[in-house]
Amino acid sequence: MNLGEFYTEHTHVNPITGCVIWDGEMTRGVPTVNGAVNVQVRKFVYESIEGTQPYRTKFVPSCENPLCVKLEHIETVAPEKQTPQYPQDKLDAVWELYTVGGMRQEAIATKLGLDPSTVSKYLKAAKAQNSVPEAANES
Repeated sequence: MNLGEFYTEHTHVNPITGCVIWDGEMTRGVPTVNGAVNVQVRKFVYESIEGTQPYRTKFVPSCENPLCVKLEHIETVAPEKQTPQYPQDKLDAVWELYTVGGMRQEAIATKLGLDPSTVSKYLKAAKAQNSVPEAANES
């Protein structure tokens, strides 16, 4: 099946935004091509035209419509530029308990009801946020 047939069978166009909306299978809220292995539709579309991307590249809609699979709306995010989004209140709480309270990761996990590996991830993210020089914060 070529890309044109694939699009025609599984999508419709939003006349207002121009987004190509996926009507087919979804896996964890992500449009997927049903087959032996679920492949993200955005990955399938992008790589059909532009070629293979590096392992772990994310294909996200630049229009912020989670069902959009229009090639012009597909943005690639390289693995080295992917940053997880954590709840800011949790990051702040973990950072404060660690830096001000002097608590160890295991104690923070117990106090906040988190897994110790999650506390470790939160600390890493909070450290990155809090290590930004003050001059950068003023702009």
